[in-house]
Parts: sequence; structure tokens; C-alpha cells
Amino acid sequence: LATHVFRLTAVTAALTFIVAFGATKALTNFGAGPLSDRFGRKPVLLAGWSAALPVPLLLIWAPRWGWVILANVLLGINQGLAWSMTVNMKIDLVGPVRRGLAMGLNEAAGYG
Repeated sequence: LATHVFRLTAVTAALTFIVAFGATKALTNFGAGPLSDRFGRKPVLLAGWSAALPVPLLLIWAPRWGWVILANVLLGINQGLAWSMTVNMKIDLVGPVRRGLAMGLNEAAGYG
């Protein structure tokens, strides 16, 4: 799609797509813990969900590749906040003894 619609090379499309998401998620993951300590897990989770709300519209109406990259940045913020908080909230629920099971179920649900 990026090569046909936006006239990008496959390498440029893939690289910018992956880097935009990955770098944003990494930075957001780094900040999610302190935000959670300050504001609580639920507000951070809701902020993560909120960050993803405009993504479908950005992708539907994207006139330029930059819009797609912006959508990916918002998804990185979404994942950095929402996924991190779901992980921590599940560990809070089950306690330290069963956190491995909670993480396994979380990852299976997310990637399985």
C-alpha cells in the first residue's frame, strides 16, 4: 500500500513504520511506571486507550505518509501505556506468587 499509494520504497515504508511505533512505545514504556506511580494505573490505562481513538480516522483519511506515521506514533503511545498497565494490573490482582501465570495468560491473549 505504501509503495502504491504514497510512492515509497518498500524499505523506507517498513523502516519508518517500524521505527515510529517501536521508538514511541519504548519511550512511553519508560514513562509509564512513573506516571502510574503518580496518577494510578487506571488513569494511565484510560490515557493509553484514548491515544488510540483517532488512529482509524487518521489511516482512513491519510493524504500523506506522515499521517500513517502519526497514527503509528499514537499506537506506540497506546501500547506503551495500555499494555504496560494491563500487565501491572494483572500482577496486582494475582500477587507475586502467580505473576508468571498472569503474564503468560496476558501474552497468550495478546499475541496468541
